[in-house]
Amino acid sequence: MPEEAPVPATLEALEGLVEEQRFEQASDLIKSANPADAADALQGLDPDDIARVLGAQETGHTADVLEELPDDIAAKTLVHFPVEQAAKVVRELISDEEADILQELPEEQREAIIGSLDEEQQALAREMLSYPEDTAGGLMQKEFVEVPLRARAGEAVAMLQARAEEIASYPAAYLYVTDNDGVLKGILNLRALLFSAPETRVVSIMTKTPVTVSVEMPGEELYDLFRRHRYLALPVVDRHGVLRGVVTKDDAMQFEIESGEEEFLRFSGIAGGEEVRDMPTWLRARQRLIWLVPKMVLNVAVGAVIAHFSGVLEEIIALASILPIISDMGGSAGSQAIAVSIRELSLGRIKSNEVAWVFGKEVGVGVMNGLALGSLLALGTYAWKGDPTLSLVVGGALVVNSILAVTLGGLLPLFLQRLKLDPAGGSAPILTMTTDVCGFSLVLWLAGYLLGHLR
Repeated sequence: MPEEAPVPATLEALEGLVEEQRFEQASDLIKSANPADAADALQGLDPDDIARVLGAQETGHTADVLEELPDDIAAKTLVHFPVEQAAKVVRELISDEEADILQELPEEQREAIIGSLDEEQQALAREMLSYPEDTAGGLMQKEFVEVPLRARAGEAVAMLQARAEEIASYPAAYLYVTDNDGVLKGILNLRALLFSAPETRVVSIMTKTPVTVSVEMPGEELYDLFRRHRYLALPVVDRHGVLRGVVTKDDAMQFEIESGEEEFLRFSGIAGGEEVRDMPTWLRARQRLIWLVPKMVLNVAVGAVIAHFSGVLEEIIALASILPIISDMGGSAGSQAIAVSIRELSLGRIKSNEVAWVFGKEVGVGVMNGLALGSLLALGTYAWKGDPTLSLVVGGALVVNSILAVTLGGLLPLFLQRLKLDPAGGSAPILTMTTDVCGFSLVLWLAGYLLGHLR
């Protein structure tokens, strides 16, 4: 029997080992790897292969690697573990990652894993899953250190020493002072604690009016709070002031990145703002059709406008080449305004009722850019056809359409948010319909009206 090749020293060889079904060697390769590097190497594999590679790892290392994988891939990997083994891995996960991964699992498997945890861990998992993902409650971690309100500095230090291994991986160097009911009373800086005499009461060295966030605070507001201040972490409390968790700046920033990606997909016509190519084909097709079908209907409306003015187009063939330019430029200008409004809404820089202010700001941009673009198109048309009246028609139409597109693009997200609709997904189709129909109608009507001058 031929001797097996030695285990490669680099993670680049992992895929080859898996293809050759050499899972033991692949597992050995992962054991000594940094979790982030291991996750990067594993991410391109099928989830069942990832599970076979990680199945022989120590539970803690498996959890560390799963935390570095995208939540959907981590969940699909966990599905291939036996329930008891999956529960052991879940126990090792950071609480917010645990909730994110469990949320991605099918309900039956999620309940089976939670049911295999002890009562305290079950309660923790269900509490974390009860908060919406886009709130402070959904983003927080349960890994924090509580100090009793009546404790002294020496007692707090002794507690830290006793739990040193456990709390070494906690995200922030703050201690949270609570009363007997768990109500947050203050925040204790680790530096202040270590420099205090052992008999000093923690109540005398803690920050007595800590900044807190509620479990219901939207993720956008949370990110804005971290962006404006130099907080590393913030305590999360319920309506009674009871400390429920801690949310870090990194968590808020990651939320903003993921929200931006989803927003981009919705703006591009992906319903729900999420799609990856290993989703079921029918689901991906449905999410795209939700946007494409209305788009087709709108295009039919544009076609009806063109058909109505078909006589004008027959008289002035050059207009057929210019119409798409006017439509596209209006759509592009409006899309820029939509993007700015959606961004400012997400950051809280504007409110949905500030219609007049946004209108005033966008009209000025629309006039300036419309005049610039309309003049360029008019000059280009005159150089092409040598007809000043035709140039005036197309240039003027582009000016008006640009102003309309920019103001409408700036205002649409505000109107949709007030109606509790998705600004990112709904603004683009409405803008497209309006700029196309108005742009085409304006050009063809003006051309028809001035047809006698163009002959």
